[in-house]
Amino acid sequence: MRRGTAELRIGWPIKAVWSLAPASLALVSLAVVSLAVAAAHAADGRSAAGLAKSLAIEESRTGPSSPHLLPLLDRLAGAQIDDGALADAAASRRRALRIALRSYGGQSPNAALAMVSLAAVELLRHRYNQAEPLLIAALPALSAKFGDGGAALAGPLAGLARIALARGDLPGAKAWAARALAIAQRSRAAMSGEPWRVLAAIDAAEDRFDDGERMLRAALARDGARDPAGLETARDLAQLAGVLLRAKRFDEALPAIEQAAAIDQAHLSETHPLVADDFTDLGLIYAGLGRDDAAAAALGYALALLDHASGQQTPRVAYVELALAPVLRRLGAEDDAKAAFGDAKRILESAADDEQKRERQL
Repeated sequence: MRRGTAELRIGWPIKAVWSLAPASLALVSLAVVSLAVAAAHAADGRSAAGLAKSLAIEESRTGPSSPHLLPLLDRLAGAQIDDGALADAAASRRRALRIALRSYGGQSPNAALAMVSLAAVELLRHRYNQAEPLLIAALPALSAKFGDGGAALAGPLAGLARIALARGDLPGAKAWAARALAIAQRSRAAMSGEPWRVLAAIDAAEDRFDDGERMLRAALARDGARDPAGLETARDLAQLAGVLLRAKRFDEALPAIEQAAAIDQAHLSETHPLVADDFTDLGLIYAGLGRDDAAAAALGYALALLDHASGQQTPRVAYVELALAPVLRRLGAEDDAKAAFGDAKRILESAADDEQKRERQL
């Protein structure tokens, strides 16, 4: 992150996060750490570029459809996810799925796990229509291999709960999430805290904020004991900040999102969508605290990150613009507020049209 200004696409100049309160400057300083992490990855051959070279060598040795490529493709997709190159990660995992299907068959556990891995990227991209059929298709093979209560089912079930929640299907979301949590609570294996997080999100959607907070405190105790500065802990903190934000407990939400953003910046690329999500929530929290200048800075920075990462006008961009519009209005930038709102409306309408087209094709 460079000190300076970021010019929003809607034309309103926003100072970057250097203009935020001193407590938030620590988040920005951790960009140096993230660059050091990236350099370390490059040095030890775990960078996306290094893994792509290794993949090309193995491909020339064993062929483009060899199952020997699967471990490298998985590592490459992981590096691409950390870099925020989610479209590239999806392409890598899509290729892995094709190889798994060809090598092991559509009903095999290997193919099912490849489907789940691809779906995880699509969930990060908020492409729920793409993720849902993959998860549903994977469940029978995973159940046959590991049993209905197998630990491998917790992630797909939590993903289906997240999809149902995004569509407003709270009964469906509860059913999927309850199954995921029951498996996660019985399992002794280390696994994601997503079952706890999605249930907390469901609680928040029903205005049961205390229940959601208790669920997330339990997830934090579990994940924090394993790795207090890990990405699972960051997701717990970000979800906790979201619940407290919806409950209008802004003072309590602020340190949670600051901690989440600090961890994300230490592990992920500085233009990663999850970092942009952190700054979006930070902006909403500042707006709730009546600090509109800081809110505009954080939301403007989130937009700049998303624009720099892909330049695509996604629903993620639209939600940031929807949050930014009332802040701009309160700051007296009425024309820019209208532009932000209009742009968000157009993006979301286009996304809804695309989703309807895909549903008709299924």
